[in-house]
Amino acid sequence: MKRKNPVKAALITVPIYFAFTAGLLTMLIVWKGASGVKLDGAGPILGTIFGVALGVALLVSLILLPYLYRLLALDDWQLKPWDIIYGPLLFRRGLVPPKPAGHLVSPFLSSEML
Repeated sequence: MKRKNPVKAALITVPIYFAFTAGLLTMLIVWKGASGVKLDGAGPILGTIFGVALGVALLVSLILLPYLYRLLALDDWQLKPWDIIYGPLLFRRGLVPPKPAGHLVSPFLSSEML
């Protein structure tokens, strides 16, 4: 929060947090939770843990980050929640037009309430 550009720092750390969480959950499932998973030796276990973590980080970077960038950094008021499926195509969307007068900030709040 004390960085020069906290949104950029947050967008950099989002895939790291997702990868760390996915790696921990995979580790718990492989070592303790799933009785049907039979991985012999440390190599396959570590490969599974790091593979899942890197795969999740890659998916988050390709799908979630472009959406968050448009929403938070560019303040794209036209973005809808289902636009997340466009992933990297959101970078090609162009400039964000100015908000029209009387545009609602949220479906539950009007601009006078803020």
